[in-house]
Amino acid sequence: MPNNETHTQGSEIYDAVIVGGGIAGLYCCHELIKKRELLKINSILLLEASNRFGGRIETWSLLRADEKHGETIGFQDTWDPCNWDFASGKPDPLEPQGDKQSPYRGPAETQSTEENGNVVEKLSKIEYFRAEFGPMRIEPRDQPLLQRLLDELGIKEPVPGEAESLDDLVPFSSYVSEDPMEPRFTLREEEAQQKTPFDLMILALRRIFELVEGIEPEDKNSKAVEESRTSAGNAAGPKLSGPWRTDAANEQWNNLHNGAFFYRHYWKGELLEWIQNLTDADFKKIRECARFRGHSLWDLGFWNVLSDVLSHYAVIKIRDWGSYYHFVHENLNAAEWIIFWLRAIRSTGSLRGIRGGMSRIIWKLLERLHQERKDNPGLCIQKGRKVLSLQSNGGEIDVIVENEKNVVKARRVILALPKQPLEEMSWNGRPPQGTLKESLNAVACLPLLKCFFVIERPWWEDNRPLNRNAADIPTRELLYVKSSDGTKGLIMVYTDRPAITFWSDYLRTRDSNQAQPNQEPSEAPQLESQEIARTWFLKLEKESFQSDGPQESYFNEENALIVKEPGYPRLWQRFVQFARDYEHHDFTEDRLLACGMRDWGKKPFGAAAHGWLPGVMSWKHIEFLEAFSLHQDTSGIKNIHVCGEAFSDYQGFIEGSLRSARRVLRIIEQQAKSVG
Repeated sequence: MPNNETHTQGSEIYDAVIVGGGIAGLYCCHELIKKRELLKINSILLLEASNRFGGRIETWSLLRADEKHGETIGFQDTWDPCNWDFASGKPDPLEPQGDKQSPYRGPAETQSTEENGNVVEKLSKIEYFRAEFGPMRIEPRDQPLLQRLLDELGIKEPVPGEAESLDDLVPFSSYVSEDPMEPRFTLREEEAQQKTPFDLMILALRRIFELVEGIEPEDKNSKAVEESRTSAGNAAGPKLSGPWRTDAANEQWNNLHNGAFFYRHYWKGELLEWIQNLTDADFKKIRECARFRGHSLWDLGFWNVLSDVLSHYAVIKIRDWGSYYHFVHENLNAAEWIIFWLRAIRSTGSLRGIRGGMSRIIWKLLERLHQERKDNPGLCIQKGRKVLSLQSNGGEIDVIVENEKNVVKARRVILALPKQPLEEMSWNGRPPQGTLKESLNAVACLPLLKCFFVIERPWWEDNRPLNRNAADIPTRELLYVKSSDGTKGLIMVYTDRPAITFWSDYLRTRDSNQAQPNQEPSEAPQLESQEIARTWFLKLEKESFQSDGPQESYFNEENALIVKEPGYPRLWQRFVQFARDYEHHDFTEDRLLACGMRDWGKKPFGAAAHGWLPGVMSWKHIEFLEAFSLHQDTSGIKNIHVCGEAFSDYQGFIEGSLRSARRVLRIIEQQAKSVG
């Protein structure tokens, strides 16, 4: 942890050093440049430890290609669009890099061909499989900061009739998953009437809010309420009494709690409408004020609260068979995770992907920053520089970078990092201490793993629902995709604990550990760190051979055989067995064309997402991390800022990263105004 090397002082002092080149760090950099005059920030240095930008946004694009009569698998690998080198300039988005193709051709291209001596232009469709190792679905309708950023970057809903674009937002499957056929849980009465684990979660929320206390009615004459009513489109008229900011939410709330309400047996519709009308102010009230059976909701575990309102088997059904971010087994902060689910339910019908992949967000941000460098010589963006330590030096901060003798000097440091890298840093020569340690310990790291399988001749029907047959293998989610011609398929396995340990066993320091005859076996331990996703392809090799039979030689000028070898035999064998066991008994090894796997629980990230723990007041830790001094026990300059998804009020989402970054930017602006 402490770095005992001798370092020398650099001559330049940066107004701001941003550590971390994920979405939070890039967004901070982009927004600081916009306000550089107001904030008196003339020089910015962004340092990314890895060799790529984007953090946990990572898209693997596979380009459909000519199979050449079986000599190729019909896909070509592509280069990583987040792997920029600002010193070399902007990469050409359409050109190959080495033996890898562009990830951003199409969606349609005009190609010139010669027919009967004439040059004819033809429009050809370019097709990719996009495997999202990071986030794959966003909710721009209900995520205003993300929506604003997408608008600025030109990523938008397609206009009917216009040509397709890589920057189109496209519909994505809802969070609702099918009820598994087996095993069955013995549920009774109202619980037995719920068709899916998602429906059971909605029932649980209704029962929780029937018991919630401490949500006091709003003063309907307050300025904040009046502004909320106006922005929500409520017409002037009688002001309903109730605890929520909008009249509509209060009306539905009263209906849900009124035993004499004639339509109370339609509770689910009323509850869903109530959820749609909740505001951020309402979520804040739930987070800070709500009480459940005499205890603050933030002081309880979500699993414990579920067990108070559902039977044991109903909770187990949600825990084991629910798709998407359930994390019931992690027993996170009940207030935070109830808010999480209220947001998820509100957005489940409006989820979107991006046609060109989520990496389009990072690509277009990098494009903006590259352009901004031309007008701002004080902007420097570098990768491959890992920050190890921060040292206080008067009113400034010394930033110690791995394997570098010179110290980077900064007036302000923004740490756009998740929990684990922050814990591993040295702070004035020591591990995190005091309030900083408490704040870092207030969140849990939530590992997630994704594995993608590309196959020949997919066996499933078109538009197969999310999670069909997910109970048959160790996973949380199963997603099925088909190529436009139906000849190729993509399956995504997406899981958390405990199944993550099953799949992560395939991530080894070597893909094969089979000893040769008369050789001692050697160790091939699991990976401790994973900088990028691991990918494997079916290996094809054309071998020629001479035939002894003159009749065969007459019909074949050259005898050739395509030899097929799995890219990772152990993983190939595992998938083939699953396919044969559960759906396709005659599935053969050579139909598995490619695989990719990413375990976000490994270093350097330590988590795919984060969750506040029970018993912590998240809002107090968020406020501390927005701005603090390396000397926590003194009234030093608060020039250290932490932002990102991990310590936000919208964990697990890009929106959380942006909200956290905006809070830090607001503090910096307030500090700038206070000093004139």
